[in-house]
Amino acid sequence: MIFEPRITYIHDDDVDAELDLKLRQLISLSFEQTPLMDKRYFNEMPQHRWLVKAGDELAAHLAVHEKVFRVGDREEPFIGVAEVCVAPEHRGQGLVKSLLARAEAHFPNVAYSILLGDERIYGSSHYLRAHNVIFPDVSAEPRDDVLVKCLSAKPWFQQIVTISGPTF
Repeated sequence: MIFEPRITYIHDDDVDAELDLKLRQLISLSFEQTPLMDKRYFNEMPQHRWLVKAGDELAAHLAVHEKVFRVGDREEPFIGVAEVCVAPEHRGQGLVKSLLARAEAHFPNVAYSILLGDERIYGSSHYLRAHNVIFPDVSAEPRDDVLVKCLSAKPWFQQIVTISGPTF
């Protein structure tokens, strides 16, 4: 039987106790460094979530933070993608690509999407390594796991991009 994903959106404020538990279980299962999570996010609560359910079970999830970065003397809005996870039995079905496309389309006036991850996984969704992003609350050096996707015709920046606050 072929699994046809049905992607749903939920604002994080609307997550109930049952979904909270399912999110924590899926995130714990997907990220080995977070066994038995006591919250449904890593460093900062996201505003938005997209879900794929298989019956009553949560098959996949993606969270989005609305944020801004600084480049030079100006600020640019972006979406920060976080807690991307797929249950093991549903991997390899293109769910991450579908979730990313749905989340990106939700923000038509945002020019950039940023996530921390592996280019081998997210490259097929057009996320590319950015070597000029720093999170000054964590380190003064650019991170090597920052991936960026331009969601408009605006190109990515050559100068240092600074994202303040916790990593997402």
